Amino acid sequence: MKKLSLRTRVLTGTIAATALAAGTFGAVSANAATQAAAPAAAVAKADAKNKNTTRSTHLTIEAATK
Repeated sequence: MKKLSLRTRVLTGTIAATALAAGTFGAVSANAATQAAAPAAAVAKADAKNKNTTRSTHLTIEAATK
């Protein structure tokens, strides 16, 4: 088998390290996105049951006459 040159070995090692880092970054990003989406879904489900989720700065007549 032909011995690889130093330049080829360095290039191959760099490519392998880059691929490993990209795979790790992708896995961490996907995991973080999944965890962040879970609370938003729970809030949306809770808000669907609660009809009083809007905020208003207007007073009702009863509150204004107190």
